Amino acid sequence: MRARVAAAHAEQAFAERLVEVAWRQVRPEHVALLHHARSSRQGHKETGAPGLNPRGPFGGSDPYADIAAIVDGRTGDDYDEADERRHVQLFGEPALVLEIVLRSGSFEPGTYQRSASGRRQAASAATVS
Repeated sequence: MRARVAAAHAEQAFAERLVEVAWRQVRPEHVALLHHARSSRQGHKETGAPGLNPRGPFGGSDPYADIAAIVDGRTGDDYDEADERRHVQLFGEPALVLEIVLRSGSFEPGTYQRSASGRRQAASAATVS
């Protein structure tokens, strides 16, 4: 349990850092997680907004077990603690990835760049270093 609390703090710090990134890679794992995402309305009915279901963002009640199943094909007690850091990172990234796919109109893995208008668009392979 202590590891999950530490993971939640690491996830928040990671998500805050992502906002400053000019280039962002949308990986197949991100797309797979978003295909399994469950949404719900967050907040008050007049000021709230749609978001990932906080009790089961990827279908089950344990998001890290869901990530292990969706991304690595693991089920039940087959969870590998060695992958915890990667799963924490993946758990923190869907908000930015969802923003990228909604603004770019592309639900495809690839490299996206923040434009002057603040929107993220697919970058050409020649401009990615």
